[in-house]
Amino acid sequence: MGLATDAINQNPNAIIVSEQKIDFGEYVPDGFGTADFTIINDSHVTVVDLKFGKGVAVYAKDNEQLMLYALGVYCMYKDYLEIRNFRLVIMQPRLESITEVSIDTQTLLWWAENVVKPAAALAIDGNGERQCGDWCKFCKVKNGCPAIEKKFDVILAGVQTSDYSDAAVLKVLRDGDLVTDYINTLKHEALQRALSGYKWDGYKVVEGKATRRFIEGGQDAVIEALRKEAYEEDVLYEKKPKSLTSLEKIVGKKYFLDNFGQYVVKPTGAPALVREDDKRSEFAPMGAQNVFNDLDEEN
Repeated sequence: MGLATDAINQNPNAIIVSEQKIDFGEYVPDGFGTADFTIINDSHVTVVDLKFGKGVAVYAKDNEQLMLYALGVYCMYKDYLEIRNFRLVIMQPRLESITEVSIDTQTLLWWAENVVKPAAALAIDGNGERQCGDWCKFCKVKNGCPAIEKKFDVILAGVQTSDYSDAAVLKVLRDGDLVTDYINTLKHEALQRALSGYKWDGYKVVEGKATRRFIEGGQDAVIEALRKEAYEEDVLYEKKPKSLTSLEKIVGKKYFLDNFGQYVVKPTGAPALVREDDKRSEFAPMGAQNVFNDLDEEN
């Protein structure tokens, strides 16, 4: 792991711990988690969280899970080390994404005292306010959540009143994914109940579309049988060159780029509206002036 190697090169006495149980119960009663990697290099600590999912990008900035892990590391080592700052890293190998952020210990402790501890106290007393966010997609008890239902009602009301103001559209952009995910969750719940025998008024369960496929060994058996019936090879087999990605894997990305890069072009992708923290560069639409400039250059 590059981070660990760098730490050892800087300080041979650096402490590297994997799968470390982190206890931040001093601020959140019974609060704990597991940090994938913790690197302690004198007064500097790196906390790494590995996420192997490929459906959702997660970022280190303002990531409360990582901040709580950092808080737990501080609680565990504060009597032995004077930790000055934390480097918080999220690695998502399947998305080829690595994001990180730094936070000094003083700022972390202020957040712990003024945000975490009061919120934990409210939650324990049953008076905490539920907050909606991207994390809701992972929640196992979101069905019937009043916070999501309230947000759902607000957005739906905006649509019903045909409010297409900038503010209304922005609200849908920010919260629409959450509502869509909630609707899909309810659809799944409705299907499970129907499969258990419940009859929804106006609905029924049907068999969905399926793609035919050979049983194991079936394709070889069919082709062999057709070959015996005098069908030609070029009729039975579809021969075509391997794809760009497949050829690149055979020779390696660098070799492919160095030797065949001139034969590859990457068209401009269709514009997509995403969250501001998406790591892709911002798209610059080609306005009329740019089109005229291009025409001038060609002439």
